[in-house]
Amino acid sequence: MAAFFGVSICSFSQSDDSYNTYDANRDGILDRDEYSTSMERDRSFEYWDSDDDGLIENEEYTSGVRERYDYDGNEMIDRTEWDRPSPWSTELGSYEDYDMNQDDNIDKAEWDKRGGSFAYENTYDRDQDGNLNEEEYIDMTYDSSDLNGDGVMSYDEFEYSNPYRLNPRGK
Repeated sequence: MAAFFGVSICSFSQSDDSYNTYDANRDGILDRDEYSTSMERDRSFEYWDSDDDGLIENEEYTSGVRERYDYDGNEMIDRTEWDRPSPWSTELGSYEDYDMNQDDNIDKAEWDKRGGSFAYENTYDRDQDGNLNEEEYIDMTYDSSDLNGDGVMSYDEFEYSNPYRLNPRGK
């Protein structure tokens, strides 16, 4: 399982409906093909690829992870936002490590200074160019959402990633 996962960046009003939309054959599980088709349709990759060059560079990935924590979009991460369940929680460390001025907010400067830059797992960068193309991105998100590693994504596994879905930024 991946140490980090890029989550689908789509807006859904009800998880059951969105899961059923992804589960094209309605068999109750998402296989890799259904997931890939849905991710392409929902333009999730385009959210993370903010410079539209067809690759997700480490800077874009880091920025995307930071934005996942900033739920209210105010450019600051407070304790409540930090404490919400996250696929990156164990990798990032403690809130206190980032809130260097102890003002109960983590701003971009603190994030960057603390080393808020980290890479996705190299196993997904198959061509070893230091970036993720769309196929590599889809594989990373699918594999890391398949929490029990059985090769399919159950409704519960899909639900786990749902709190991190947002509307695409201007796309």
